Amino acid sequence: MNPKLTIFHGSRHFFRQFSNKYHFSGYGKMNFGWGIYFTPNINTAIYVCGGHDAFNYLWEIDGKRFFNNFINDSYIYKIDTDALVKNVTVTYDRLHNFNWKPNLLKVLESGIELESYHIPEYEKEKTYKYYEFILQRMKRANEVKIKPTQPFYIYQVEITPRRIFSDSKDITDKQRKLFNQQLKREKRKFSIPSPIDWHPHDHGFYSYLERKFMNRYKFSANRWEANRLTSLFLYRAGFDLMHIPHRDEYVLFDISKANIVGIEKVG
Repeated sequence: MNPKLTIFHGSRHFFRQFSNKYHFSGYGKMNFGWGIYFTPNINTAIYVCGGHDAFNYLWEIDGKRFFNNFINDSYIYKIDTDALVKNVTVTYDRLHNFNWKPNLLKVLESGIELESYHIPEYEKEKTYKYYEFILQRMKRANEVKIKPTQPFYIYQVEITPRRIFSDSKDITDKQRKLFNQQLKREKRKFSIPSPIDWHPHDHGFYSYLERKFMNRYKFSANRWEANRLTSLFLYRAGFDLMHIPHRDEYVLFDISKANIVGIEKVG
């Protein structure tokens, strides 16, 4: 038995318990496994709710909400991207009692670039007008806070997994034999050779096994069906939780193991 993990899940929806009912509807649509996604980093939970930079939020300038067409994703590409990443990345700490004025002012003062884009002259004129107005308003401000356009929820969850599978290409011979035994029990009519016949597009063992299921079963030609088959196979092989090292995320196959111990509403 593995030690208890305390990890986070971000969602725009409020609920009291997890459900398999909403698979394939969230951020990333389960690109790394069929199950519920968690992260040990609370800032990643904020990111998946669409809140990774301050231009996705409403700005509250000196206590008054301030929002117009300039403050949204469609204008981010016109602003200095280095300044954007450095100064407006949202973290959990920055969402609470943080004065955003210096950070947002640095980005706005870095200027906008419209000459590289095929934008009508009237649109450029309107954009520069908005830009100057916001820049001057920000300079006069005493305090700037940000708030999400719609509230989202950060779930603190405790999980006590039976066995954790770490997704990588470092599969031991013992693991390979274990998986082959499970494939034989399920009469899958394929096995994992030694050495493993990796494909250049295999990120790890999960994508390798998913590809095998997709090639073996015509009904799993739909990538999401192969995804489901792969995760449930790993679960039947004894793994109820998968760790994705390069993303530092977890995918839980057995949702009964997830115990919500805290819910924080943001916004």
